[in-house]
Amino acid sequence: MNRLKEARKAKGMTQIQVSSLIGLSQNGYSDWETGRNRIDDASLQRLSEIFDVSIDYLLGLSDIKKPPVSEDDERLKEVLANVDAKTREAIELLDQLTPDNLERAKEYIRFELARQGDAGDKR
Repeated sequence: MNRLKEARKAKGMTQIQVSSLIGLSQNGYSDWETGRNRIDDASLQRLSEIFDVSIDYLLGLSDIKKPPVSEDDERLKEVLANVDAKTREAIELLDQLTPDNLERAKEYIRFELARQGDAGDKR
């Protein structure tokens, strides 16, 4: 897999360095670079993180090393980095809802916010 070698060299790393980061022998990693062995999904994800490129790029499905990050993505990262445990729990719960149930949850939250505003119970 030529993209692995290209990405590794772009980071200035040796096969030994990369293989030690993913818990694999240098020979095992070399087999991935040459295409003799297939990379498992978890290792592919880890390699994309190490090389700071997308999985699609490593697989040769895209020539874009890493999709651009939108301002919304940056803002979301900033917000999530500063949320407390209760808010994080609420986000995780919302993430588990079906699309229909998520819409109902949003309606309920809007209702509660309006009710809270009417009662002057703002935090």
